[in-house]
Amino acid sequence: MSKSLLLLVVFVVVKIVIADPFEQFSSATVAFYNLAANSPDAISQYKYLDGAVFCCAYGTTYLSPSAGGSYTGTRWFIERYADNLYGIVNTAAFLPGADQERRYLACDYSTNRVILTSRDVPRDKVYSYSNTWSVVKHGDNDYSFKCRPILAEDDAYLDGAVFPGTPGKVYISPSYNGGYTGTHWSISLI
Repeated sequence: MSKSLLLLVVFVVVKIVIADPFEQFSSATVAFYNLAANSPDAISQYKYLDGAVFCCAYGTTYLSPSAGGSYTGTRWFIERYADNLYGIVNTAAFLPGADQERRYLACDYSTNRVILTSRDVPRDKVYSYSNTWSVVKHGDNDYSFKCRPILAEDDAYLDGAVFPGTPGKVYISPSYNGGYTGTHWSISLI
C-alpha cells in the first residue's frame, strides 16, 4: 500500500471517529431539557432553558416548566461555526414586540451567569463574555455545553438549577461532573 493511500485511510478513519457530536442539530430549532429535572428531588416546574427577550427580565435566562406555548424563549436555533463550535440563538427575538435582533446564549465569567447578547461581544466585555459553545456528548441525548471564551482559561458549563436553593436559575459551573447535576441536557427538535 502506498504512503499516500495509507494516509488517506488514516485520515478518513480519524475523521469518522472524532465526528462532531452535535452536528445533527446544526441549523435546527431545538429545546434544551435539563436532565436533572428527572430526579425525584427536583422541583418539577424548572425543566427547559428559557431566554427572556420581553419586558423586565430582558437578556436573562432561566428554566421554565415547558417548551413552547407562552414560554416563547424556550426555542433555540443552532448555528454551526466550525467543528464542535456553535452559536445558540434565542428565536423569541424575532416575535412581534421583540427587538428583532439575534440574541445569543452567552456566558459571563465576571458573574457566572448565562445571559443573552448580540453576536458581537461588546469591547468592554471581550475578556469576560463568550457566546460560542462546544458540546460534550455523554451518551444517548445527554450533552453538556462548554462556553468557549476568547481569553479565559477556566472551564464553564451551562448549568440549570432544579433543586431547592436556587431553582430555575441558569449559570455556569466549572465542571459537568461531581455535584454539578444541572450540566446535563437533552435536546429535542421543534
